[in-house]
Amino acid sequence: MPNPERLADIINLELLRSVEWMEAVECTDGAVIWFDLEEMGLHGWAEVVRVEPCPPIKAGPGRVVLATVTHYNSFLMDLRLAGVAEPLHLTDRHRLFSATRQDWIPASELRAGEDLATRSGTARIESVTAAPGTNLLATIGNRIASHPFASVPESKKSIKNAPRNNPLPVKS
Repeated sequence: MPNPERLADIINLELLRSVEWMEAVECTDGAVIWFDLEEMGLHGWAEVVRVEPCPPIKAGPGRVVLATVTHYNSFLMDLRLAGVAEPLHLTDRHRLFSATRQDWIPASELRAGEDLATRSGTARIESVTAAPGTNLLATIGNRIASHPFASVPESKKSIKNAPRNNPLPVKS
C-alpha cells in the first residue's frame, strides 16, 4: 500500500488473519482492500499480492506474530533507558505506556526523566532524540489478549506497545 507520509514509498505488509476477517474484507489474490492498522496510523487501500495457507503455529511460550510492516521511515526516535546499553529504535508514533503520566504516549512526546511501564516495574528514560536519515524499517506486530510487547535490548525488561483499545497497562 502507498505510504501516506512518504508518497514514493510502498508499505509491504505480511499478515496472519482469520478466515472470517479475510471473507469480511474480501481479501483474495489481486484484490484491492481497505486496510486499517490503527496502532500504526496506517489507513488506505492495499493491493493483495497473494493469499497463502497459514503456517503451523507452534505450541509453547512466546507470541504469534500477526503482522510485519516493512517500509522506509524518516521519523525514527532513539530512546535511551537507564541501565540499558543500546537505545530502543522506534517510530515517532510508536506509543509506550508512561507510568509517570498514566497514559499511552507517542515516542516523540516522551521526555527524559519519565518512567515507562515494564513487565517487571518501570524503566527511567534517559534521553529521547530524533534519529538521523531515512531507514528501512521492519515493524513486527503481535497481540496476545490485546497486550503487545517490544523487547528492550540487553535486558529482561519489556516495554508495552500501545493498543488503542486498552488505555491501561496490565502488569504481567
